[in-house]
Amino acid sequence: MTTMNASRRLFLRHAGVMSALGAAGGPLALNLSAIGTASAQAASDYKAIVCIFLFGGNDSVNMVLPTDTASFANYTTLRNQAPDSIALLAPGTVANAGAAIGSPARLGGVLPITPTNAQGRSFALHPAMGTLQAMFNTDRRRPSCRTSAR
Repeated sequence: MTTMNASRRLFLRHAGVMSALGAAGGPLALNLSAIGTASAQAASDYKAIVCIFLFGGNDSVNMVLPTDTASFANYTTLRNQAPDSIALLAPGTVANAGAAIGSPARLGGVLPITPTNAQGRSFALHPAMGTLQAMFNTDRRRPSCRTSAR
Protein backbone atom coordinates (compact mmCIF):
# COMPACT_ATOMS: atom_id res chain seq x y z
CA MET A 1 0.00 0.00 0.00
CA THR A 2 1.37 3.41 -0.94
CA THR A 3 0.84 6.51 1.12
CA MET A 4 0.70 10.10 0.01
CA ASN A 5 2.91 12.58 1.83
CA ALA A 6 0.70 15.67 1.89
CA SER A 7 1.54 18.79 3.81
CA ARG A 8 -0.44 21.89 4.64
CA ARG A 9 1.88 23.92 2.41
CA LEU A 10 1.23 21.60 -0.58
CA PHE A 11 -2.52 21.74 0.07
CA LEU A 12 -2.48 25.55 0.13
CA ARG A 13 -0.43 25.67 -3.08
CA HIS A 14 -2.93 23.42 -4.89
CA ALA A 15 -5.88 25.36 -3.47
CA GLY A 16 -4.34 28.64 -4.67
CA VAL A 17 -3.87 27.29 -8.20
CA MET A 18 -7.46 26.01 -8.33
CA SER A 19 -8.91 29.29 -7.04
CA ALA A 20 -6.88 31.24 -9.61
CA LEU A 21 -8.46 29.22 -12.40
CA GLY A 22 -11.94 30.21 -11.31
CA ALA A 23 -15.19 28.27 -11.50
CA ALA A 24 -14.68 27.02 -15.06
CA GLY A 25 -11.22 25.66 -14.37
CA GLY A 26 -12.07 23.96 -11.07
CA PRO A 27 -12.92 20.51 -12.44
CA LEU A 28 -9.97 20.64 -14.82
CA ALA A 29 -7.62 21.58 -12.01
CA LEU A 30 -8.91 18.75 -9.84
CA ASN A 31 -8.36 16.26 -12.67
CA LEU A 32 -4.86 17.58 -13.36
CA SER A 33 -4.02 17.46 -9.69
CA ALA A 34 -5.21 13.87 -9.41
CA ILE A 35 -3.24 12.86 -12.52
CA GLY A 36 -0.10 14.49 -11.16
CA THR A 37 -0.50 12.74 -7.81
CA ALA A 38 -1.16 9.39 -9.47
CA SER A 39 1.84 9.68 -11.77
CA ALA A 40 4.11 10.60 -8.87
CA GLN A 41 3.46 7.30 -7.11
CA ALA A 42 6.37 4.88 -7.34
CA ALA A 43 5.46 1.61 -9.04
CA SER A 44 7.76 -1.40 -9.02
CA ASP A 45 5.86 -3.20 -11.80
CA TYR A 46 5.67 -0.37 -14.35
CA LYS A 47 3.69 -1.24 -17.46
CA ALA A 48 2.91 0.91 -20.48
CA ILE A 49 0.52 0.71 -23.38
CA VAL A 50 1.99 1.95 -26.63
CA CYS A 51 -0.51 2.87 -29.33
CA ILE A 52 0.68 3.35 -32.89
CA PHE A 53 -1.64 4.95 -35.40
CA LEU A 54 -0.83 4.08 -38.98
CA PHE A 55 -2.19 6.29 -41.72
CA GLY A 56 -3.78 3.91 -44.19
CA GLY A 57 -4.43 0.25 -43.89
CA ASN A 58 -3.67 -3.15 -45.25
CA ASP A 59 -6.17 -4.89 -47.47
CA SER A 60 -4.90 -8.38 -46.72
CA VAL A 61 -7.20 -9.96 -49.31
CA ASN A 62 -5.27 -8.01 -51.98
CA MET A 63 -1.86 -8.70 -50.48
CA VAL A 64 -1.44 -12.44 -50.97
CA LEU A 65 -4.09 -14.09 -53.08
CA PRO A 66 -4.67 -17.52 -54.62
CA THR A 67 -4.51 -17.57 -58.40
CA ASP A 68 -5.62 -21.12 -59.20
CA THR A 69 -8.62 -21.02 -61.56
CA ALA A 70 -11.46 -21.58 -59.08
CA SER A 71 -10.05 -19.34 -56.33
CA PHE A 72 -9.18 -16.47 -58.68
CA ALA A 73 -12.65 -16.59 -60.28
CA ASN A 74 -14.23 -16.40 -56.81
CA TYR A 75 -11.90 -13.54 -55.82
CA THR A 76 -12.72 -11.60 -58.99
CA THR A 77 -16.47 -12.05 -58.50
CA LEU A 78 -16.33 -10.79 -54.91
CA ARG A 79 -13.96 -7.86 -55.51
CA ASN A 80 -15.41 -6.69 -58.86
CA GLN A 81 -18.23 -4.62 -57.35
CA ALA A 82 -19.68 -1.44 -58.89
CA PRO A 83 -18.96 1.42 -59.07
CA ASP A 84 -15.22 0.92 -58.44
CA SER A 85 -13.68 -2.51 -58.81
CA ILE A 86 -10.86 -3.34 -56.44
CA ALA A 87 -10.16 -6.74 -57.97
CA LEU A 88 -6.54 -7.06 -59.05
CA LEU A 89 -5.77 -8.31 -62.54
CA ALA A 90 -4.51 -11.76 -63.49
CA PRO A 91 -0.77 -12.53 -63.52
CA GLY A 92 0.96 -11.32 -66.66
CA THR A 93 -1.44 -8.43 -67.33
CA VAL A 94 0.57 -5.40 -68.47
CA ALA A 95 0.16 -2.18 -66.47
CA ASN A 96 -1.72 0.67 -68.18
CA ALA A 97 0.06 3.95 -67.35
CA GLY A 98 -2.92 5.93 -68.68
CA ALA A 99 -5.39 4.41 -66.21
CA ALA A 100 -6.47 6.19 -63.03
CA ILE A 101 -3.91 6.34 -60.23
CA GLY A 102 -4.41 3.44 -57.81
CA SER A 103 -6.68 1.52 -60.15
CA PRO A 104 -6.05 -2.18 -60.81
CA ALA A 105 -5.47 -1.43 -64.52
CA ARG A 106 -2.66 1.01 -63.68
CA LEU A 107 -1.01 -1.50 -61.33
CA GLY A 108 -1.03 -4.40 -63.79
CA GLY A 109 -1.29 -8.07 -62.98
CA VAL A 110 -0.48 -9.74 -59.69
CA LEU A 111 3.04 -11.09 -59.16
CA PRO A 112 3.23 -14.90 -59.06
CA ILE A 113 5.15 -16.64 -56.28
CA THR A 114 5.97 -20.30 -55.82
CA PRO A 115 5.63 -21.50 -52.21
CA THR A 116 7.45 -24.72 -51.32
CA ASN A 117 4.23 -26.45 -50.21
CA ALA A 118 1.45 -25.01 -52.38
CA GLN A 119 -0.55 -28.28 -52.39
CA GLY A 120 -1.57 -27.85 -56.02
CA ARG A 121 -2.58 -24.19 -55.68
CA SER A 122 -0.94 -21.10 -57.09
CA PHE A 123 -0.48 -17.78 -55.32
CA ALA A 124 0.51 -14.21 -56.13
CA LEU A 125 1.39 -10.93 -54.43
CA HIS A 126 -0.04 -7.44 -54.96
CA PRO A 127 1.60 -5.69 -57.96
CA ALA A 128 3.22 -3.08 -55.68
CA MET A 129 5.14 -5.79 -53.82
CA GLY A 130 7.83 -6.49 -56.43
CA THR A 131 10.66 -6.33 -53.88
CA LEU A 132 8.91 -8.86 -51.67
CA GLN A 133 8.37 -11.14 -54.68
CA ALA A 134 12.10 -11.02 -55.45
CA MET A 135 12.94 -11.83 -51.82
CA PHE A 136 10.39 -14.66 -51.76
CA ASN A 137 11.68 -16.25 -54.95
CA THR A 138 15.34 -16.32 -53.84
CA ASP A 139 16.75 -19.55 -52.50
CA ARG A 140 15.09 -19.81 -49.07
CA ARG A 141 17.37 -22.62 -47.91
CA ARG A 142 20.27 -20.23 -47.32
CA PRO A 143 20.25 -18.31 -44.04
CA SER A 144 19.39 -14.67 -44.67
CA CYS A 145 21.82 -13.43 -42.07
CA ARG A 146 25.37 -14.63 -41.61
CA THR A 147 27.44 -14.40 -38.44
CA SER A 148 31.20 -14.48 -38.31
CA ALA A 149 32.98 -17.11 -36.24
CA ARG A 150 34.75 -15.67 -33.24
